[in-house]
Amino acid sequence: TQEAWITPTLLNGWTEVSGYPVKYMKDNMGFVHLKGALKGGTGEAFVLPLGYRPSDALRCAITTTQFAHETATLTSTGYLYANGYIDNITFRAEG
Repeated sequence: TQEAWITPTLLNGWTEVSGYPVKYMKDNMGFVHLKGALKGGTGEAFVLPLGYRPSDALRCAITTTQFAHETATLTSTGYLYANGYIDNITFRAEG
C-alpha cells in the first residue's frame, strides 16, 4: 500500500501558493517526494521527520512563483529552505 501525502507544519511565515498545497510522502522504494509551492516567509519553511530526511544536504534548482530560478536546500536534519515550486525534489530517505 502506498503511503498518503502528508501536510507539513509551515514555519516562519511561509504559506502555500493557492492551488499548490505543500505535501510530502515516501514511496514503496524509500524515495521521498515533495510537492507544492511556498511563498512569503524567511528561514526554514518546514522540517521533515526522521525517516524522511536525506543522509546528506541537498541543493535543488527550483522555480519561484515569479518564474525566476532559485536553489532550494534540504539539510540532513530535515530543514527545507525554499521559495517557490518544490515539485521536482525527490531523494532517497536516510537509513
